[in-house]
Amino acid sequence: MIVPPARSSVPWCVRTVVPLPEYRLSVEFMDGLNGIVDLHALIWPGEIDLAPDAMYDEIKRNGRWVIE
Repeated sequence: MIVPPARSSVPWCVRTVVPLPEYRLSVEFMDGLNGIVDLHALIWPGEIDLAPDAMYDEIKRNGRWVIE
């Protein structure tokens, strides 16, 4: 059986996420855009919800997203 690759009509759909040292993530989106998300300011007990559309926009503008 052949399964076609995942496709999305929105560019901010996340393809891969790789954890990095110092609370950072390497993120690649479906359209090939990639960059670093710095999460060090969000480290506290509880859940963290990351909006991929906001992540995408900031990485597209600056190559990284630093959460403050």
